[in-house]
Amino acid sequence: MKLFATRISAERRLAAVERGDLPATDTIAAEMRYVSANLLAKARAAAPRIPFAVDLVAIYKCVADPRTPLRTRAALLAPLIYFIVPTDAAPDILPLLGYGDDAAILTTFLAVLGKSILPRHRAEARK
Repeated sequence: MKLFATRISAERRLAAVERGDLPATDTIAAEMRYVSANLLAKARAAAPRIPFAVDLVAIYKCVADPRTPLRTRAALLAPLIYFIVPTDAAPDILPLLGYGDDAAILTTFLAVLGKSILPRHRAEARK
């Protein structure tokens, strides 16, 4: 199955799930497989250059937690996928600018949904 999350926004995807056009569990599961396969390796490789690596992993732990509400999980997948996808506003290979757009997206999502990331998620991320 081709991952479509990079083509439509989390908001549109959630609306499609709510209408019944997309099965929620299949969509979330497919996106989690993609994120699981790519996030940790990229975060480890980029960790020396980015100060928000722990936040990325904490978001991942929150999304992977089955106790996190489905709507929150779906919304929090967006910054993770944006971080992983190689085509973004500023290519990650550019010094100083490369991860700036990733940091902006992450900061925005943390401001809106940061309360959903519990201390246990942050503790697991630091391990």
